Amino acid sequence: MKYAVIYYSQTGNTKKLAENIYSALPDTDKTIINADNLSDIPIADVYFIGFLVQRLSCNARIYDILRKIDNAKILLFATCGLNPNPHYKRHIQKKAEMGINESCYCYGFYLCQGAADDKFKRMIYNELPDSAEMLNDVFTKGDTHPDDTDLTGISDFTELIISSYEE
Repeated sequence: MKYAVIYYSQTGNTKKLAENIYSALPDTDKTIINADNLSDIPIADVYFIGFLVQRLSCNARIYDILRKIDNAKILLFATCGLNPNPHYKRHIQKKAEMGINESCYCYGFYLCQGAADDKFKRMIYNELPDSAEMLNDVFTKGDTHPDDTDLTGISDFTELIISSYEE
């Protein structure tokens, strides 16, 4: 089985998840690539595609990659600056899945909070000025993520997916 981990990370949060996925994969044919450095999509059976959440989905670069992958299993993973409740997670997953080539299938989505950059924080504070206290709590919590629980979670997610393919 060939694996490819492709990620886009602006602040390093998604890169941490990508590296944990890569480490959890069997020592067979595997590769890890930052989407910014990707010229050709590697051939793989399973793709782990990661991104930071922007405007409730992935960015155009990741959508472009998802459209170009043919006949493969895809697993999505992401980090977001806000608290990833189940409703928010489903919404992001559905929007990202819209970019997947119809010859592929999305087998799962892992989402965790990540530290938000200052530009994002200012934008959210401006959009929700009456929620400053709640946002302070969310961003303070986010500054510690991805944490050990998140990294263990993405490793467990990867191992679960791999074991289901091997059965």
